[in-house]
Amino acid sequence: MAGGGVTLSAAEAELRALAERLNIPVATSLNAKGSIADNHPLSVGVCGTYSRACANRAVAEADLVFFVGSRTGSQVTTNWTIPAPGTAVIQLDIDGEELGRNYPNSVSLLGDARSGLRMLLDAAAPSSGRSAWLARIRILIEEWRALETPFLTSSAEPMRPERLCQAISDALPENGTVVVDTGHSGMWSGTMIDLNRPISVFCAAPGRSAGAFRRPSGPNALFRTRR
Repeated sequence: MAGGGVTLSAAEAELRALAERLNIPVATSLNAKGSIADNHPLSVGVCGTYSRACANRAVAEADLVFFVGSRTGSQVTTNWTIPAPGTAVIQLDIDGEELGRNYPNSVSLLGDARSGLRMLLDAAAPSSGRSAWLARIRILIEEWRALETPFLTSSAEPMRPERLCQAISDALPENGTVVVDTGHSGMWSGTMIDLNRPISVFCAAPGRSAGAFRRPSGPNALFRTRR
């Protein structure tokens, strides 16, 4: 489970490389959305309170969860129920106070996300196993997409939020930037927008408007809800 520390450390390449070497599915927090492409076969999406059901189901069914650069807060763990208490947890974080703070870790790793993942890559042997688990992950993703596709492609008026998210996904260019406001804008965009190209996502801090961000140097899309 990739948290915001992966983005802050620019550890996206290392995250993907380790996941591919070990055949491990990857869920992300909203702050780490885009660290692995949504169409990557190992990507299950954003997990937590406002998330993709397939991501929550994958984390809930896992017998081991590796948190990378995550504070394991209430939103990303659905009030500390996903993963369930008692699940084996490994946590890599640069802040020692975060290690084991919300889950009793089986293994705690103190370090920067990028440096830590690089060290794990150096030590890890390729794995060709987990075929049954990966097949289960594919089923979870397919079930979620089958449920949401009618809304993503809906022509209903007024326009559904899912349809707007699909339009943004289709229109985003390489190296585009999505800036989302807080509240429902972040919930819808984090769940429904697919980031399949090299891209960055910025989410406004609580209590601030996304419009407070400086204009990015590349193309951007602003997604806000009416108040």
